[in-house]
Amino acid sequence: MRSFLLFMCFLVTLPLLGALGHDIWQAFNGKDGLDLTKPFTFSALGWIWKNCDPDSLKWARDNIDPDFWKSYIAPVLEQKSVIVAGIPALCVYALTFFLKFFGFRPFEGEGIFSHKIGFGKSKAGAGGKDYSFRDDKKTNKTKYKRR
Repeated sequence: MRSFLLFMCFLVTLPLLGALGHDIWQAFNGKDGLDLTKPFTFSALGWIWKNCDPDSLKWARDNIDPDFWKSYIAPVLEQKSVIVAGIPALCVYALTFFLKFFGFRPFEGEGIFSHKIGFGKSKAGAGGKDYSFRDDKKTNKTKYKRR
């Protein structure tokens, strides 16, 4: 489960990096190169689809119900590609952070509440360290055996 969650983090990062890389590439390969006097613009997802693969856009518009297209797909295509790719990545990162922070299932024993701080010892099975202030050397004296 842990490796699957980390793989999902990697997987949802790829479209985000692709969208960001496309926008940076567009900015550097423009007519005048990169103009730092203007704000950096992100491209819309629909614009990318229309310019990169117009045949699949035409096929999708022809095969999808116009009401469904107008209600659900067109608003997504009008958004910036970085935002559309970033929302799933943000959700997976937030889930991973929540699970790791509180030490739930795949990160069991690693959360903030996993270790006892102060008096007492942490669980030996969790692989934690002893954070107690107690000195065990005074209570458990070493016994030497003679042969």
